[in-house]
Amino acid sequence: MADNWLKEYRFTAVELPRRDLAPADVVFRSNGDFDQKVGSLPMLFSSAPELPLTTSGEPTGSIARSFEKKVEAGLGLKILGALFGAGAGKLGADLEAKNAKTLAVTYEEVTQDSLAVLELQTWLEEAQIKTSRQATDWLNQEKLAAVTAVLRTATLSIVAQRESGVAIELDVPQIQGLVEGGAKVSAGSGDSSKITFTGEEPIAFGFQAFVMLFDDNVSFGLEQTRAAPQDFGQQAWTGATELETLGDESLPVD
Repeated sequence: MADNWLKEYRFTAVELPRRDLAPADVVFRSNGDFDQKVGSLPMLFSSAPELPLTTSGEPTGSIARSFEKKVEAGLGLKILGALFGAGAGKLGADLEAKNAKTLAVTYEEVTQDSLAVLELQTWLEEAQIKTSRQATDWLNQEKLAAVTAVLRTATLSIVAQRESGVAIELDVPQIQGLVEGGAKVSAGSGDSSKITFTGEEPIAFGFQAFVMLFDDNVSFGLEQTRAAPQDFGQQAWTGATELETLGDESLPVD
């Protein structure tokens, strides 16, 4: 099980950040953890009232504006890759040549996208299940949860360290030539070992979700999830229409 380093903030960490995670998405419980996105609420339900509105880009001053996590260099490069693409592989070769073993990754200028949980509960009480029998069974078995909040950032900072823990000085112009996807690279003030990457689109690295409690297709409320996913980014994520065509087949898991 992955370390849920956002637990104290009541969020679940996404080990490999993604762009395609948002409030009103639906995640599936496999092996005890909600580690697989299978669709969205409108794919499961029909309802005359509109879904609660999502508020985007909320400041997170009440939580934290930045989060730091030390990871192995390989995982750190995958996290950077979520922000600016294939250029992370080229950066990896450069860091390997400098014997970098770990990266201290800081998620900077964090914002939150969220929807109101109480409004969602009211919406669910009035909604009608419209999906396949398999997905209906999942609802009644408490295997589906609704995402209600997502932490995002477009800015990551890294400090590369050798096995001894000594920070490695990095060359900003050289790194700028390696990265792709329009990312900007800058050095910390007076510190050439801390490099900041700013991408064009934010990535999601943490989420909150509530299990949808159903019995005999009747809603009995919501319950916040507690478990941390094993490796969210490595799981198979379905397309926008796949949930509707699953029928009675089990969802494949890599």
